[in-house]
Amino acid sequence: MDVFRGRSGWTERVLSGLAAFAAFVAAFAGGVSAAQASRVLEKRVRAGDLVVVSRWKDPEAEDALDYAPRVSVLLGGREVAGGEFPDNVGMPKVFVVEMDPSNSRPEVVAESYSGGAHCCEEIVVFSAPPNGDGDAWRKVELGAFDGAERIPRDLDGDGLAEVLVRDDAFYYAYGCYGCSYAPPV
Repeated sequence: MDVFRGRSGWTERVLSGLAAFAAFVAAFAGGVSAAQASRVLEKRVRAGDLVVVSRWKDPEAEDALDYAPRVSVLLGGREVAGGEFPDNVGMPKVFVVEMDPSNSRPEVVAESYSGGAHCCEEIVVFSAPPNGDGDAWRKVELGAFDGAERIPRDLDGDGLAEVLVRDDAFYYAYGCYGCSYAPPV
């Protein structure tokens, strides 16, 4: 006699849950096998001879947390700047914008999400030296910010892009997160 008869989908859910648990235990005990490892994904953004390469793994992949998303800035095919987002997952967002008129190259703004609730979008700006070429590109870490992505844009009409950030100290300061307002800084 089938004691599970009449329990629509119940047996399947239990067996599916047990199978998922067994897969978790196997992965935890022995790691992810080469056959299960996901491939590194890549996206390229071009602006003249400047190429920005983003590399990441699908956040849903079993080994996604074993790979830090990376951004590389290439000039004439040679890497002049770059960095990893070691605590983040998924595709870094990249913007090529003019922010610094003292050099002849546009800046590269890279953002990467940590995957946490209400947190964190890490933002880094790569800027060329005053002559625009060479290996002395600066990496400026703007920090980790709460909420939505920050799209660099010309906020004051001067032809240069800015990144609008908010003072995250105001979240939860006077009420719940959803009730809070973080003023721009």
